Amino acid sequence: MGWKSTWEMDDLSFEKPIFDIKLLSVIFLCVLLQESVYASDSIFEKTIAEITRESLLPSVGENGRPLPLVGHWNRGQLAGGYDPKYQFNLIKNGHHLLPWFHFPMPGEKWNADYYAVIEEYRKLNLPISFIGTQWERILSEDNSYLELEEKLNPNVVNLAGSIERKVSPFGRAKDWRDVGERWTNNEGFLTLQDLYPNPPLILFVSNNEHKKMRWHEALLSRRFIEKYGLLNTPNEIKKIIGDKWIDLYANLFDGMLDGIKSEHWKGNLKFIGYNAFLTGSFGRWPGWLKYSLVIPGRIEPWSHVWDGASVPYYTHDWNKSSDFTVMSPQIQAMNQLFAQDDFQRTNRHYWFEMSVWDGNSPEKQQDKQAYYKSLGQSYSPDRYKGYVKFGMWLLRPRLVREFRGWSDTVNRTENYFLQIVDAVDDIYRSDLLSKFWRYGELVKNDVLEHPYQSMIPSELKEKSRWFLLDANVNPIRPWRLNDELKVFSIALCIGENKDQEWLLYTYSPLDEYKDVKLTLPGYGIVELNSTPKGEYYHLKKNSDELINLKI
Repeated sequence: MGWKSTWEMDDLSFEKPIFDIKLLSVIFLCVLLQESVYASDSIFEKTIAEITRESLLPSVGENGRPLPLVGHWNRGQLAGGYDPKYQFNLIKNGHHLLPWFHFPMPGEKWNADYYAVIEEYRKLNLPISFIGTQWERILSEDNSYLELEEKLNPNVVNLAGSIERKVSPFGRAKDWRDVGERWTNNEGFLTLQDLYPNPPLILFVSNNEHKKMRWHEALLSRRFIEKYGLLNTPNEIKKIIGDKWIDLYANLFDGMLDGIKSEHWKGNLKFIGYNAFLTGSFGRWPGWLKYSLVIPGRIEPWSHVWDGASVPYYTHDWNKSSDFTVMSPQIQAMNQLFAQDDFQRTNRHYWFEMSVWDGNSPEKQQDKQAYYKSLGQSYSPDRYKGYVKFGMWLLRPRLVREFRGWSDTVNRTENYFLQIVDAVDDIYRSDLLSKFWRYGELVKNDVLEHPYQSMIPSELKEKSRWFLLDANVNPIRPWRLNDELKVFSIALCIGENKDQEWLLYTYSPLDEYKDVKLTLPGYGIVELNSTPKGEYYHLKKNSDELINLKI
C-alpha cells in the first residue's frame, strides 16, 4: 500500500511511509469525525468567521486593533506533536487558531496528511500559515555556494581570506533569489495551490536565526574594507549593512514568489520573521548596540523588507531572565511599543505577532523550571497564563505563537499551551475585553522612566517606554536587573474626562497579594488584589466603581 522514502527535516533524516493520498485523506477525515467531540455547528461557524475576519483586518484602522489569534512553532513533524489534526480539532471546538503547517526543506517529501486538512480549510475559507527554518541557510550549507570564489561567495570572507559559514551582506542578489525559488517551486506547493487556490491569507514564517555578519564585524570583513575603507562611523556602517540586507532579503522573497505559480497566492502572502524587529534588550546594557541596526531616521531595516515580525517574549534558558525580576520579558517588551507603532503607522497591514516561551527545556541543565525549583518556586499553568496575558495586553499582537522544540509533544506541554488558547478565547467571549483590546489606549507612567537607560540614541530618548503602574508592594527605585517585582500591572483607557473608563490587568508571579495599592495616572490610587493567574478590573471615573471581572 505504500513505500518508504527519505524525509529530510532540518538537520535530520529518517524513514517515513508515504501512503496513497486519496485513501489517506478519506481515513484522516473519518478519524477526525470519530475522535472529536465538537462544539455546536453555530459555535463552529462563528469561530471560523471570527478567525478569518480578524486575520484580514488591517493592524490599525477605524475598526481598532484586530482581536488576537493563536499559533505555535511546533508543527507536529513527529507523532504526538501540534500537527494539523490537533489544530483542526481545537478549531472545531470553538478555539481561535490560525492554522499552521510545516514548511518543508527543498526536496523533502510532503506529509500527505496536509492535503486532507487543506481541503477542509478550503471549504471553510480559513487563512493558513507555513512555519519554516532559515530560508537563507542553503547559502551556507550547499557546496555550490559555499565553495564559490571569494568575490562571488554569499558568505563572510574574513581578513585572512577564509570563508565563514554565515551569510554576508556583500553576496550576490542573484544567489539569494535563486535560493528563494528553490523553497517554493516544488510539487508540494504546486499541489497545495491546486487544492486551495484562494486562501484569504497565507503566512510564511521563518525562525530567522541563521548566522549573518553583524555590523560591528564589518572591519573583520575583507570585502567591506576593500569597498568602504576603515574610516566609517558606526552609524555609517549600520546604514551600509542595513541597506544591503534590505536588498538581499527582498531578492530572497522575490525568488520565493517566483516559485509560486498562483497569482492569488502571491497577492495574499506575507513574510514574517522571528525577531526581525527592535531588540527588547534595548538599553539594558551597552552591548545591546552590537545587535541593532538602529540609525537616525530608521528604527532597524527589517520593517522595510519583512511584512511582519514574531517578537520573542521569552524567559530564555541561557540567561538570567525570569518572569519575576526587572530583567524580564514584561519589562523588555515595553521597549518595543514605539517601534510597533512606527511600523504600523507606516504600513497599516504590518503583521506584528508575539512568540511566547517559558524557558522549559528539560534536557538542558539550564532549564528554567529547574532554575525556579532551585529557588523554592513552582511553575504552574496558572503562573504561565498570568505571564502570557500581561504580554498580550501590553503588546496586543495579531497572534500569540507558543514556542516548543520541534520534537515536543502535546502530551507533555498541552496544559501550558491551552492557557494561551483560553486567554485569547476570553477576549472573544467578553464584549468588554474585546472593546478594550480594539480601542483601549495603554496608560503611560510618565512619572518614572524605563529602568533600561544604557546608550539610548538621542533621537529615541523621548519615546514612551514605561507603562508599569506603581505598586506599593514593589521595591523603591532605582532597580537592579535581579530585583524582584512582586506585582506587574498595566491599564488601558477609553474615553475622556468624566467618561473615562479603564481596564486594569494585574498579576503576581510568585504569590497572591491582597489590597495592593496601584497609582493609576489620570485617576489616583486604586486598591485591588493580584494573583499568579492574573486579574482583570474595570473602573469607571463617573462612578468610581472598581469591578473584578470574573473571566
